Amino acid sequence: MKTIHHVFRVSLMFFLCFLFVKLTFSQIQSTTSGGLWSDPNTWIGGVVPGTGDDVIINGPVQADNNSCNDLTVTSNGILSNKSNNNYSLNVGGDATNYGTIQNLIYNFAINLNGNLENHGTWTNNTTNLSGGDQSLTLYSPFGGYYLTNTNASGKITLLSNGFFNNTRIDMTNDTIVSDLCDTLSINNGYLKQAVFTKNNVKSPGLYLTVTNNAYIESSTITASGQAVTYQGSSSGYFRASTLNASNLIISGTIQIFGTCYFNADVVSSATLRNHSNYEYTCYVSGSFVNNGAVTNNNYSFNIYISGDVTNNGTWTNNRTYLNGTQDQTLNFIKPFGGSYLYNSEAAGKIILASNMFLNNTRVEMANDTIITDVCDTVSLNNGYIWQAKFIKNNVKSPGFHLSLSNGAY
Repeated sequence: MKTIHHVFRVSLMFFLCFLFVKLTFSQIQSTTSGGLWSDPNTWIGGVVPGTGDDVIINGPVQADNNSCNDLTVTSNGILSNKSNNNYSLNVGGDATNYGTIQNLIYNFAINLNGNLENHGTWTNNTTNLSGGDQSLTLYSPFGGYYLTNTNASGKITLLSNGFFNNTRIDMTNDTIVSDLCDTLSINNGYLKQAVFTKNNVKSPGLYLTVTNNAYIESSTITASGQAVTYQGSSSGYFRASTLNASNLIISGTIQIFGTCYFNADVVSSATLRNHSNYEYTCYVSGSFVNNGAVTNNNYSFNIYISGDVTNNGTWTNNRTYLNGTQDQTLNFIKPFGGSYLYNSEAAGKIILASNMFLNNTRVEMANDTIITDVCDTVSLNNGYIWQAKFIKNNVKSPGFHLSLSNGAY
């Protein structure tokens, strides 16, 4: 009997606590005609909501430095700042938008402690993620100008695909994790100081599109055991960042700014180059297949490759380094025209799986070995081969043709 009474008392205590929490946050709705947040006439019942109130916006409401708990903007609701200056709204709980959140002449900022869910139009100036663990669910694209993480504790969980239009995302070196995001799209904005991790290895991977002046800076994107498809544009760049995946497929124009890392096997139909303002370098930890172009952009573009190299496209950058610690295979279906081809790792050897046509290339092998069973022709136009040990093994082949032209040696 004592046990039953104890269970009853504990259950009653939890129920009363739950009821207390529910009653603590009352719900206040705006009229459909709306008005200033601080005006009692804006609200059904004539009570201006405050920090402890859940708020539903049913019409055009202008915030003037206010606070609430949970915030819901209905499909007919419009939430903005008062039009005579910049104003903010502190949301202690979750924010769910089915309508419109926007600036009104000046800038509107939302400081959000809870989760963000967008079904409508969200284009205000600043949204600060100031809670601990928070989630983003974007059924419609997010178009706020700034989306900033202002709390170093916790992490951001992305519960949907992420489409961002004209948004500057600054995670201040915090983490975005997702099991559900298959597409991360940044259009005319940036992703900065972010650690983005896609966890679900059973998903088809991650499609990353960075277009119309958008860029990724000082960030790490990881999709371990998955494929990442990365589409860039000629007006954007990948700056001082790292991308980790099993396979990386790149297209469009990928401009390397600073020192960047692709820790994956890479297949490129892109124009891969440095940003035009200086000489920059990309490290590829796996194999690299070029079906597009590897080229300089005003200054020099340098690439280090640890795996096998296949060229089916145009390759005219300044320096290419073969830095694998195991054997590396070169398959030059199309001529190689990079200014320098270096062997920078003494371990392993270079296996040539095709004929080799070199245009304006200085090959420096550092006394390492190039070995082949299939190469019948090495053609060097205006360049040199230096400190190389070249071995042709196949005695059944028709022989070997070496062509040196235009001052090559």
